Amino acid sequence: MSTQTTKNNLELIFEIIFSYIVKYRIILLSSIAFIIILVAGIGIYQLSITNADKDFNTDFESAMVMYDMAKSQGSNPEIIIDVATKLQKVSKDAKSKELRLRASYALGLIYYDIKNYSESQKYLETVSKSRGFYLAEPASYSLANVYIEQNKYDEALSTLENANKMYPESYLEAEMTLTIADLHVAQGNRDLAITVLTQWIQNNSEEDNVYNEEFITMLSLIENNIY
Repeated sequence: MSTQTTKNNLELIFEIIFSYIVKYRIILLSSIAFIIILVAGIGIYQLSITNADKDFNTDFESAMVMYDMAKSQGSNPEIIIDVATKLQKVSKDAKSKELRLRASYALGLIYYDIKNYSESQKYLETVSKSRGFYLAEPASYSLANVYIEQNKYDEALSTLENANKMYPESYLEAEMTLTIADLHVAQGNRDLAITVLTQWIQNNSEEDNVYNEEFITMLSLIENNIY
């Protein structure tokens, strides 16, 4: 099996794992996101890491382990500073674009966790603009959440709507659409929220769609002025 074929197969496996996580609504901004980043680093991109990047890759992987430890210790600030320092160096100096983007994505999530939204926004914007990179879609969704935390609803809407257009088959489509409807309600545009939910239900009417019930329930709550 060629290196490229192996890489493609690993990327497919990664997407299936990510789809499963999203399906059960435990995506993003948690320790499992960092575990996935770490596994992807060991599995997918180790195939193309150059000698010049081996030290950077080691720093990246050790930073992920350190952050997981910090989370288990109540987000120890000293460890988080060390983690951020390691990842910043990787995101800036690594030769591999993929490695730099993975480090930027991790930094975006870490800064979100510690509520440093301006730094989180900076790193997630970089990844979200890298169309074709396997973390661009979740980075867009995470970026929208960063905007929401800052009450920047227009920016969040724009980010999600653009992501839905760029990735029409995205495994995050349902989550992004629900968030779009939430934002319309938050801005007092209930009719727009109803339109968004109704269109999604009409386009995704298959019985086995796990989101159908959630969309129908949310639509009913908005129509009855309960939500």
